[in-house]
Amino acid sequence: MAKLPDDPQKLFQALRGVITIDDNLQGSKDAANYRRIMLVFSDVDFIPPKVRASLYRALGEIPGVKIDHRPVKDAIGRPALAVYEPGSTFTRDLNLREELLLDPKTFEYRGERKLYLAGGKLDGKVTTKDTLVRISALVKTAVLDNHSLRP
Repeated sequence: MAKLPDDPQKLFQALRGVITIDDNLQGSKDAANYRRIMLVFSDVDFIPPKVRASLYRALGEIPGVKIDHRPVKDAIGRPALAVYEPGSTFTRDLNLREELLLDPKTFEYRGERKLYLAGGKLDGKVTTKDTLVRISALVKTAVLDNHSLRP
């Protein structure tokens, strides 16, 4: 992680080399880049601050990425900002939104959520309101020097 480049385009290229996602299946290279960043936040235990800042800058370079400024709640009830990329073929066809959840003050990663938007189909029925189907929260991380310690 610490060796990832600062430049957004070089960062996208580096992530493309280690997170193999078919750009075409996502609908575009931009949608695939968003998905890769989402996977980094959700799957990597510790992201150095400098790299985290680079990932946020890279998100800002992806056309179409949006921040919903209406606060939502993460899985443990904390307020969060929802960041999403609506251009993915997969999510657009399903009327599904996959969101990164960020702390509204510090912009730290808080988790993710998936919801079917009103008008989409859930279990074969058209939804009349946004329906949350998955949510997660990052509660705490710490770097420890002994595997038996807990944060």
